[in-house]
Amino acid sequence: MAFGKDRDALKKVTSLREAGNASRGRPRGGGGAGGWKRFQDQFKPNTVEPDTVRFLPGEYPYTQIHRDGSTEVLLLPYFVYTEHFDGRTNGSSICSGGAFADYKDKAEPCIGCDLFWENGGKKGGRMSRREMKAFTILNLSTFHEVDQLDYKTGQVKMNDRTNKPYKEWVKCTGRRCDACASGKPTKKGHIQHYSVGFGHFGQIKDYAKMIGKCCKSCGTRNSIDELAYICGNCKDAVIDMSTTHLSNEDIAKMVDGDVVCPHCRTEGLLEEIIQCSSCDNPERAGIFDVDISIKKVAGPEGTNQSTLMFTEFGPVCPVDPAFDVKPMDFEGMFAPTTLEQQAQKFKVPVPAQTPRQPVPASQVARDWNQGGTPPQGPQGGGGGMFNR
Repeated sequence: MAFGKDRDALKKVTSLREAGNASRGRPRGGGGAGGWKRFQDQFKPNTVEPDTVRFLPGEYPYTQIHRDGSTEVLLLPYFVYTEHFDGRTNGSSICSGGAFADYKDKAEPCIGCDLFWENGGKKGGRMSRREMKAFTILNLSTFHEVDQLDYKTGQVKMNDRTNKPYKEWVKCTGRRCDACASGKPTKKGHIQHYSVGFGHFGQIKDYAKMIGKCCKSCGTRNSIDELAYICGNCKDAVIDMSTTHLSNEDIAKMVDGDVVCPHCRTEGLLEEIIQCSSCDNPERAGIFDVDISIKKVAGPEGTNQSTLMFTEFGPVCPVDPAFDVKPMDFEGMFAPTTLEQQAQKFKVPVPAQTPRQPVPASQVARDWNQGGTPPQGPQGGGGGMFNR
C-alpha cells in the first residue's frame, strides 16, 4: 500500500497492548537516510534523579504481516525500525529490508541483512540487528540554549553561510551548571526522541498496565476492573472474569497476544470489557495521558544492561497548553540507510540487486520459535534479564 494515501483510511492503534502485539513482526523499509538528525535531542534517562516526561502519541505507518501472507498498514503511536551494527567496522545503519526482513532472500535489498544472514542469523556473527521503538517525549526539565558540538570531533559546529555556531537545547545539570553560570537562555520543557529495544519496551508496557487502572474519563485512580475478554469477531466471551479458573499470570499472557477463539476459531487479539467504579464511561488511561517520572538503573557490574525505574505518575490530564508539542518526524529521521551508504559504512561493495521472491503463506505462518527466531544482536542498555 502506498504510504501517500489518506491516513484517515488506515487503522489507528492507540493502546500499547494492541500496538505491541501488532508490531511483533519486522518494520517496513523505504528509501533515504535519516543521518545526523537522530543524534540530536535524544532522551537518555538520568541514572541519579528521575526525569519527569510525557510520552506523546504519533501516527506512524507500520506494515503488519498476516498469517496468510497479506499485509495491512496500521498507524502506531510510536515508530518501529531496525538497527544494524557491524562489529568489524563499528558502523551502524537503519535496516532497509522492509516488512519481510525476517525471510532470507525475501526482503528488500539490505547489506546489513545480507551480512547478518552470512552467520545463519545467529548471535556472535559480524552483523547484529535489533528492533527499536521510537517515542516522542516532552521532557519537563529545565533546558539551556548552547553552542552545538560536532558529535564526531567535539568542536563547536559552525554554519558555513553565517559563520555563526549552530545552537541546541541541553538539559540543565543543576548544581554547578556552566550554562546557568554563564546566563544561557533558559526554558522549561523540550521535545526529544526516545528509542527503546525489547527489554525497556516491555518495562514501559508493564508500567502502562499500572496506569491503566486509572480511568481516563473521570481521572479516578485504581477504578478500572476487567469484566471479560471477548473475541473481536463473534463478540462471545473467551475469558469471563467472574467464572474463569485461569490465574492472573495466565490471563496476562493470553491477552497480550493473539488467541484462537474457542467459539468461531478466529485468531486475533481479544477485546476487553471494563468497568469504572466511579463513572459510567470507563476508559483506560495510558502512558500518553499522564506525566511519568523515570530513571535508569545500571545492571550488574561489567555488563551494559540496565532497567527502567518508574518512581511515580501524575494525574490524568492533557498536556499543558503552554507547550507547543507535536510528534517528531521519525519517518525521515529513521529512514532506511541507502545501499551506497551501507556499503561505505561496512566497507563492502554495493551488491547486484536480484529479484526478491514472494513469501508463501505457509512460510509466513511458520512458528519462528520452532525454527530459531533471528536474534536481535547486542542490546546495550537492556533491562534486567532482558536486553534493551
